[in-house]
Amino acid sequence: MLEYVFPKYIDKSVVDQESFRVVIAKRQLQQASADRSTLVRYCKRFFLSIGMGQIQPLSINLIETPINRGFYHKIFVDNCLSDKRDIIWLKFTKTGYLGVIATSNDINLRTDNSSGKIITLLGEEWDEDIIIFPLANIPKEWNRQRIESGLGNYLIERGIPVLDYFSHNL
Repeated sequence: MLEYVFPKYIDKSVVDQESFRVVIAKRQLQQASADRSTLVRYCKRFFLSIGMGQIQPLSINLIETPINRGFYHKIFVDNCLSDKRDIIWLKFTKTGYLGVIATSNDINLRTDNSSGKIITLLGEEWDEDIIIFPLANIPKEWNRQRIESGLGNYLIERGIPVLDYFSHNL
């Protein structure tokens, strides 16, 4: 399994259309987007392959369910997590592309961070519907950052375009 693919340090910033990460995102945008059910199926296979068992995704609309103080706590309690940051979340564009694979308790639809700048420079917008995978039962040899990196690379290996191609490895 592909793990830890990084751009050179100088290529990490997102400034304009010629930024390395934007150029890669444009290439990803030329591929057909994958439907969410396919993505969920691949994610579940990945989690099974690393010994996490069957994980049920949470589909959340961030307009109907705004992120507030209780948002992460509810996921933490309902899924018996060790840490409220033990989640993987997938964020999409309104045209259906997977924009970002991320971990931790910082779900957002911002456009002033690297992924938001990439999406804006592509002429895309964030979709309010996200998918969250609670990471209960993380195997000892794994942690949420390795799972994030592994999942992102697993999806890419299967031809799933990821617009912020490096986000899960930074």
